[in-house]
Amino acid sequence: MTTIFSLSKKLTFLLILVLTLSSCKTHSQATEEVIPEPALPEQETLIDSEELAYPIGEIEEAYPMTEFESDYKMGPDFNINEPVKAGNTIVTGTGPAGVPIQLINISEIDVVLGETNINDVGTFMFELDKPLVINHSIGIKLGNISNTSLKEEDFLYNDNYYERPFIGVLFDIVYVQ
Repeated sequence: MTTIFSLSKKLTFLLILVLTLSSCKTHSQATEEVIPEPALPEQETLIDSEELAYPIGEIEEAYPMTEFESDYKMGPDFNINEPVKAGNTIVTGTGPAGVPIQLINISEIDVVLGETNINDVGTFMFELDKPLVINHSIGIKLGNISNTSLKEEDFLYNDNYYERPFIGVLFDIVYVQ
């Protein structure tokens, strides 16, 4: 009987403790610290300040910019006549007279397919030993100019040129169909 009485005392004590704790309310208020936002300078100051304004100067058109200024002289235009079909052994096109050029297979990273000089009329023709392979890309680039009055820096930049790693500057690229 003592065990039951002792157990009942413990349960009663536990019940009173739980009720007492649950009825207690904490009245602590969390104080929120309000951090003021830094004052921004006047808009006019940002525009007038050369150090803070980006881009510097006045913009007349939206990005992306359509014109690009280069320190290089604009190179001449070259074109491969299209379509270029698989199995062809002749590739023709146009360019400035007297320029030595190479036809390369871009898909095989700079494999030279042929070399020629552009004739006085401004046309060229490559006669290939092997037929062109379907789904490959071919392009033309500057050939050996060591015995000419031409300078390599005259053939570095044009909006139509392509620059490829491990190959260099290509004057035109076409896809073999």
